[in-house]
Amino acid sequence: MFSEVIVAWNLLEAACIALRRLDEIDAGHPDHAFYSGKLKTARYFVHNVLPRVACMREIVRRGDDSCVQAGSAEFGDAEGL
Repeated sequence: MFSEVIVAWNLLEAACIALRRLDEIDAGHPDHAFYSGKLKTARYFVHNVLPRVACMREIVRRGDDSCVQAGSAEFGDAEGL
């Protein structure tokens, strides 16, 4: 969950730089496509990946600990070690 927030933060920083650079160069500049791609990447991540953080937050908030309640035999340890 936190890694996706950090990635979004980094992409947002890159998008801010890209916006500034796009204001400084014209559409024919060799770097125009690169900076446009930075904006599209950030937009995609924010709209398609970042929303999963809310779902992950709910999973963590619920605090289901059923996996730690299971004994070793329930994971296939025939001798119960």
